[in-house]
Amino acid sequence: MYRNEAFTEGLYVDLSGVSLDSLFGIKELKRQLKQISEDVVSDELSHALEIAPSKIVLMSSGEKNSVLYYARAFCGELAKRSFSTIMLTPHNFLTGSYADFETKLTKALNEVIISSPCAVICSNVEMFCRSREFSTLEERLRASFFTDLLGELCGSGAEFIFIAATSDVSKVDPDFLSMVDETIDIPAPDEEARTAYILNKLKCVNCTSEAAEYLAKQSEGIGFNRIDKLCERAKFVVYKSMLANANGDIGKAAQNAKRGEVILTIDLLKD
Repeated sequence: MYRNEAFTEGLYVDLSGVSLDSLFGIKELKRQLKQISEDVVSDELSHALEIAPSKIVLMSSGEKNSVLYYARAFCGELAKRSFSTIMLTPHNFLTGSYADFETKLTKALNEVIISSPCAVICSNVEMFCRSREFSTLEERLRASFFTDLLGELCGSGAEFIFIAATSDVSKVDPDFLSMVDETIDIPAPDEEARTAYILNKLKCVNCTSEAAEYLAKQSEGIGFNRIDKLCERAKFVVYKSMLANANGDIGKAAQNAKRGEVILTIDLLKD
């Protein structure tokens, strides 16, 4: 098949610097994901019989950001074992005609074969294969083509793991769900995970550990997308403080920020 280099190159994401070891908290989830990554690449019997290991995993959560956060870390784990990573997103595949969808998806899954061993993250899988209950005629055609093509990929002999990410399992086509080998429910991040995530998000404002722990306690039971909003509000608190210290002079405040004088403390957050 002819390869459109610009399109195919855009499918790949570099996750070589990311891994499950870089995440904090949610130890049971990390253990589960590590076990799957080891099973995919170390099945000696499959290799001895010349059977290429492949697996379809459904990762679900109440919010998209949490699923992708852990899916990317999981693929980073596979990158350490020479797996390449391909990302399928609704924006790149569902914005054109149905014919465009067929062409792009065929090329993308053909790329999985070419790049084997390969990990695939399918973001918002319910958009690719929506359940009949919630779909239009075109969406049902897409769902049928998606599952048929994925079935062909499973029989191709390619070594791959297909991670389907969703925030609403009820909207995923049952035909696709019947192909899933393992389902992983992503819990809300625990306090350790939230604290580490916040420290990373707010490193540009030199967030203290006390301030991060304070924000982590405030964000109990919520996912990463709402934590992102909490961090943006914290940055705005710093912004107002820097302006006040510079008597409203934006230029002076910016210079102070460049010199590293920005510090997000727990006192600022409580004011």
